[in-house]
Amino acid sequence: AFRKRRKQNPAGARHRLAKSGAGDPPPLRAKLLAHFADGLSLQDEEFLEAGLDDRRKEVREEAAALLARLPQSQLSQRMTQRVAPLLKVTGLLRKSIDVTLPSECSAAMQRDGIQEKLPPHAIKMGERAWWLSQMLALIPTQFWQRHFNQSAQRLIDYAERSEWRDLLLDGWLSAATLHQEEEMA
Repeated sequence: AFRKRRKQNPAGARHRLAKSGAGDPPPLRAKLLAHFADGLSLQDEEFLEAGLDDRRKEVREEAAALLARLPQSQLSQRMTQRVAPLLKVTGLLRKSIDVTLPSECSAAMQRDGIQEKLPPHAIKMGERAWWLSQMLALIPTQFWQRHFNQSAQRLIDYAERSEWRDLLLDGWLSAATLHQEEEMA
């Protein structure tokens, strides 16, 4: 019923959930939040930002994933501000991307959905690389194309020559999938 309401009247569904959702069990709150993908817009941002402060992890994760799909959202802006200084194009003839790993996983990063603890599948990359990988996956690859003034193919070429090749390419592939960016994918 909520999905149908969300498709028909996104603002009305958001308002109704804001009024009644706090009393719902956490798994239901997360499931209902997932339906915000239908008709997702910047009008949902304030509600989703509040979801980043929910006491339940699954609700926070869903809110962060939805906000990341909005390139103009505050969460997306915070991610690009964190990561942009960490990547630099270096070299004259054989350019590559130099990576500086984040020094900490701050409380603000964790609020924005970055997991501090390494999951078993990421153990080979190290904790700091894991944080950067998660942040890269949330930033539209078009941001990097504009930031470095390069095409998607050129960025991939630079990443191929980087010591951090796998981290960059995996992060960008995840981002291209999230943001449905065919050129980078």
